[in-house]
Amino acid sequence: TKAIEFNDKKWNYLVGGEVEKTIFFAHGMGGSYYMWWQQFYALEKDFKIITFELPKGVSTLEEASQGILAILDKEKIDKFSIVGSSMGGFIAQYVVNKTPERIEKAVFSNTFSPGNDIKKRNSWRSFLVPYLPEVVIYYLRNHNFKKGMAATSSTPKLIEAYLCSVPFNKKR
Repeated sequence: TKAIEFNDKKWNYLVGGEVEKTIFFAHGMGGSYYMWWQQFYALEKDFKIITFELPKGVSTLEEASQGILAILDKEKIDKFSIVGSSMGGFIAQYVVNKTPERIEKAVFSNTFSPGNDIKKRNSWRSFLVPYLPEVVIYYLRNHNFKKGMAATSSTPKLIEAYLCSVPFNKKR
């Protein structure tokens, strides 16, 4: 492992492979660079692999992007491919948008778009939620999970059971 100090935070990361072409892997929320161990070992013969651990206290896409670019700059990487899963995919989209000239390829897995579309579609819901009883929100959430996510899954009963068991609280 290596580390750099950037914006008063310690950014830990792993580097492997001696090849010029670089792939940067960004983990999801609650993850770390360890989640990429299979890809790391499978690809390090053909690529330079870099993966990091998002430091605690990083709360914006801009800050995450700057930290990733600081790691890449320290490693003297100009062009790179980026792979992000879940929240890491969200961060990766931001990096691609901010520095398209540095990106060779990008993969976003199990993630969502950082655009304003979701915000626009849900603006009325955001306004309404504080005024609804939690039991109503819980019912609507479960109904939508069953109708949408569980219905499209190859194991709908398992997905339905999991999603409906996830706690909900308006205070979050």
